[in-house]
Amino acid sequence: GSYNADGGFFSEDGTTYVDPSGSVEHGITSPDGHFLPNGEIRTVEGHQVYGMVRTDGSFVSQDGTVCVRPDGTVLHGSMTPEGRFVTEKVVDGQTVSGSYNADGGFLSEDGTTYVDPSG
Repeated sequence: GSYNADGGFFSEDGTTYVDPSGSVEHGITSPDGHFLPNGEIRTVEGHQVYGMVRTDGSFVSQDGTVCVRPDGTVLHGSMTPEGRFVTEKVVDGQTVSGSYNADGGFLSEDGTTYVDPSG
């Protein structure tokens, strides 16, 4: 393996990173050289996608534009700086931006609309 500028260590095969404090992370390295903790390569809508598995079991693409929920539902959107995946949903004929909760409910960005998991 090799050391990077901050003193972290990458394994030669790109699947392990040890940070300067000694914490070990497992994952993959994308073709552009970025280490993805808990990384996987998945086929999403016919395309090979590099990304990370989050603690809730969802998969988010490296570029943050695709999220595959644990039930297999594919969402398109973007990541907020806080790490929430924001997508759009049509509610009562209106397109609403928001995020899905762990239980499958959808909450609008402005907090005024909630759709429970049953729809």
